[in-house]
Amino acid sequence: MALSEALIAAALYAVVPLVACAVLRRRGAGGPAVQRWARRLVPLAVTWLGALLVAVLVSVLTTIRMKGDAWLLACAGAAAVCVPLSLLPVRWRRFASAALVALLGLLGYADTITLRGLDTLPSLVTFSGGTNLWSIRDSIAGLSRPADLAFLAYLPAALAILAWPGPAAGSTQWRHELRAGVAVTLLLSAAAWPLASATTTFLDGKRSWKVFRITAWVHRGVLTAHAFDSARVIRERAQSKALGPQERADIDAYFAQRAREERGARGPDFGLARDLNVLFLQVEAVQQWVMEARFRGKPVMPFLDSLKKRSQYFTRIYDQTGPAPTSNCEYATMCSQQPLPVGAVSFRRPDNHFVSLPRLLRSKGYTTVSAHGYKRGYWNRSRFHPSLGFDHSYFRRSLGSSRRMGWGMADEVFLERGLARVAKLDQPLFGMLITLTSHHPYNYVPRKQRTLRRVYGLGMLGNYLHSMRYVDQSLQHFFELLDASPLAGKTLVVLYGDHDSKLRFDERIQKRAKRTLSSLGEGVGMAQLGERHWSVDRIPLLFVWPGARRTGEIDTVGGQVDIAPTLLHYLGIERPRAFLGRALLPGRGGQVVRMDGSAADAKHVYTQRDKVPCRDHARRALPEQACAELAKDAARELEMSWAVTLRDLQHEL
Repeated sequence: MALSEALIAAALYAVVPLVACAVLRRRGAGGPAVQRWARRLVPLAVTWLGALLVAVLVSVLTTIRMKGDAWLLACAGAAAVCVPLSLLPVRWRRFASAALVALLGLLGYADTITLRGLDTLPSLVTFSGGTNLWSIRDSIAGLSRPADLAFLAYLPAALAILAWPGPAAGSTQWRHELRAGVAVTLLLSAAAWPLASATTTFLDGKRSWKVFRITAWVHRGVLTAHAFDSARVIRERAQSKALGPQERADIDAYFAQRAREERGARGPDFGLARDLNVLFLQVEAVQQWVMEARFRGKPVMPFLDSLKKRSQYFTRIYDQTGPAPTSNCEYATMCSQQPLPVGAVSFRRPDNHFVSLPRLLRSKGYTTVSAHGYKRGYWNRSRFHPSLGFDHSYFRRSLGSSRRMGWGMADEVFLERGLARVAKLDQPLFGMLITLTSHHPYNYVPRKQRTLRRVYGLGMLGNYLHSMRYVDQSLQHFFELLDASPLAGKTLVVLYGDHDSKLRFDERIQKRAKRTLSSLGEGVGMAQLGERHWSVDRIPLLFVWPGARRTGEIDTVGGQVDIAPTLLHYLGIERPRAFLGRALLPGRGGQVVRMDGSAADAKHVYTQRDKVPCRDHARRALPEQACAELAKDAARELEMSWAVTLRDLQHEL
């Protein structure tokens, strides 16, 4: 269905119930029998149409096409939504229907925004993170389109149902009403059967445990995707009993084998950083391509461009975060585990007994500290960071008042104050500083502070470039302060991007960007960038050694789960068996797994996002069998890691 047709359908949905309500309210319109049936069925019909329209609008507005049996399942899903309403007495039905129609409009808009921004849907398990909504209002606005106003059609439809005539005064035909209600319920249940059958089949299949990308379900309709997701969540909670002996033995054996592999791969630099403090700089939304990019022939991020030449620069590190990206990055980097496919660990399992990098270093005598220029409750950090083992945590209020840039403290001010707090602590120390100014939708840098010149007609991509230049300047200021601080000469800085930019842009922007943007990095083209292709989702990772003890590019394939094992290798500390990641040692092929089941090693890239699932790093097609072992390993890694997180097993491994 074309966008114009979808908008016309939404407009009719808003107008027709209002007109029908006015007609029915005319005395004698249609006769008593017609009016009785209209009072029973029209609220249900409007609700059914509203649920069906949600599936249509979300598909059209996100360009995720409905395929195969999607239309049948969408109709069945709309009927399933109406079944609970049919069980209510007629006098209550219109109020419940009106409320449900309004919620359907809100759900459709929420689905559209999250699919555009995060490639996922709101889930039952993400409601605990609802307190974050106000903070991301700018991102929501940035992802919204004028066509999304179609969801406002649900408000007049809900008002029409509220204005619908109720049951006739003094009606006592309760037996007749009961028979009619049972008949309608049975009819709707029969209509909903295809969705119930599809959901049962889904749960019985192996893919219900191993399908990691919700957008794969949206092709069968957004209502179907919600049904599958809800069924999985309910099953997870119903089956939360202890693991069986064989399942537990499998997990123990898996992590024991990974630990043996790491002991056998120890390199000559083991313990090279034993005498150093460590600072992690987790930089908001910076990707590898922008650090490599040239705008009108000059680096977008000149400081980082120069810094990578006097650091260890890891060139093949992929984003593993998925939804809840920043918080998921903290979990992956601190605990060396895969983030959960739905919801953030910081909300779902904040009180787990984590085996984490700060907790381990604290046991070795390090002072541990985290800092962020925003509210302590965001992503539940007030609970999550102490659980990770941080002795001290500083947030916006404790870092002192300052002018805001976007959400909170400007990066330049935050890094300056965060470093000042960290430098006063006992050494050796381990710190994590999390930046914020470059958050989506990237429009927070004031015009007078935008030093990137002649950026025309690039929309959000242009704002992203301005944000990255500001971040680059802030990082330069930070390293200048570090060189003048008590930590100078004895601190290893690990700098990395927390996740990809979530940018998508059309061919019009791609053509404009080609005129000014170049050198986007190995294998990255403007089309891949605009489509958020898998190959683009690399993040920078730099180990900045004092005195440039180690420099050079390392092309080992990895992800955020590998950062902590790499650091422990350089600190001369044995990697805990509970860690999933591998040390990113020079000359090692490496492997990365992402929560949608895609994976890469030194020779192959496996992803179901492409029509050709198996390719090499130059994007040349390979036989699918060439990636069979990689795909199997990816599914196994996710299964093991998620079991450890959901069952709180890290401390028992």
